Amino acid sequence: MRYIYSPDNALGLQYRHHHIPGWDPPASTHAGAVEENPDTDTPNEPVAWGAGRGLDCSNFTAWVYNYGLGIKFNGDVHQQYDGKAGPMGTRIPKDGSFAPGDLIYLHPNGSESQASHVVIYIDDQHIIDSRVSAQNVVGVQIRNRQGWYRSAVLGAWRPIS
Repeated sequence: MRYIYSPDNALGLQYRHHHIPGWDPPASTHAGAVEENPDTDTPNEPVAWGAGRGLDCSNFTAWVYNYGLGIKFNGDVHQQYDGKAGPMGTRIPKDGSFAPGDLIYLHPNGSESQASHVVIYIDDQHIIDSRVSAQNVVGVQIRNRQGWYRSAVLGAWRPIS
């Protein structure tokens, strides 16, 4: 079960819009960049670009499966959810039975038109996530699967069977 080891190896990694967890760009990289951030109530605020190692949610899930199992799909959350990012495996409906390692896709603010976030399912009570939360819990963390993590589910992919 190397796919479980891989996320555990990254616990505590900061949330950044990077594709490689070990990349530490210069402080001037994208300094002051503003991008829509669906994880907050205030869109168009500065997000975590710039100096420091880290990954955002979909780059984290892509990295986990590439690093852990050699399953290569890209880090675009919309393409992942739509099944256009590469070999995503088996589609699981939002009311389906999830298994450890499934990628669960969530929608922003009640809009079920597209995915804005992805987490890795551990069990019915826990997920592995990389995001900035209102409680300032930042980066890759094991979190309780409650509230938005349950109510905003669009569906899932099972990259391994």
